[in-house]
Amino acid sequence: MDKLVLIGLQKEFKRKKVIDNINLTLSNGVYGLLGENAAGKTTLMRLICGLLKESEGEITYNGVNIHYLGGAYREKLGYLPQDFGYYPNFTAEQFLFYLAELKAIPDQCVKSRVMELLEMVGLEEVKDEKLSSFSGGMLRRVGIAQALLNDSSILILDEPTSGLDPMERVKFRNIISSLSKEKIVLLSTHIVTDIEYIADEILLMDKGKIIMQGTIEDMTKPIKNKVWEYESSDDAVADIESKYIINSLKKNQNSTKLRIISSVQPAQKAICVEPTLEDAYLYYKNSRGV
Repeated sequence: MDKLVLIGLQKEFKRKKVIDNINLTLSNGVYGLLGENAAGKTTLMRLICGLLKESEGEITYNGVNIHYLGGAYREKLGYLPQDFGYYPNFTAEQFLFYLAELKAIPDQCVKSRVMELLEMVGLEEVKDEKLSSFSGGMLRRVGIAQALLNDSSILILDEPTSGLDPMERVKFRNIISSLSKEKIVLLSTHIVTDIEYIADEILLMDKGKIIMQGTIEDMTKPIKNKVWEYESSDDAVADIESKYIINSLKKNQNSTKLRIISSVQPAQKAICVEPTLEDAYLYYKNSRGV
């Protein structure tokens, strides 16, 4: 089984530490990298892809530094950046053929590989249509296909569902889930539901650090009995918000329903409920919930 190992990884830009002493071991499966914007997710992914050089530490693939591996490592890597560039006048098939040539995939393999991937991402029926006519979700599926052209062992996906509608997000998650047993898949997002159903392990990232790592059960177990729902009068909401972590707030006709994270019962009529990954993320980020 392949292993990607990050050892004491650090990255600074103009003396500002963006990645702060990250140690990780990744093997086959889906890893959900969860954090708000500016948490350092994109920088970490670019380091793993070799697009940036670390300030300290190293990244190894099967025991060898990725910079020593060079082209042999890039052949194992599939990358979908947050801003996916494409040629709008190309058809989906033409675009994948073009990228296959850039990746030096043998001619005898290209046709079958392109058609296999178009079928996998559900675009075989529109393969002759121009990319300029594609929806955001369809373009993201083209992005997945290009990342898999070289049968990559490592798949790096940066905010892959950003801007997609709910149906496209479901389709995208299903594709990623189908790949997870034979590849290392690292998927970054700030949308919790994108990874809640498919990730084997969650990495919570904040200010350049991995602040928590584990399965969803690992994440939510420590906050069992610390998540509450409470129907409050409107005039009491501001006071509750100042004292507790509020996950959600829903305004009803004469009251407001709150989802509160707290180690103590926030109000006499508050009801304890099962925690979610989103609750856990807010809890670990904010020590007021301790």
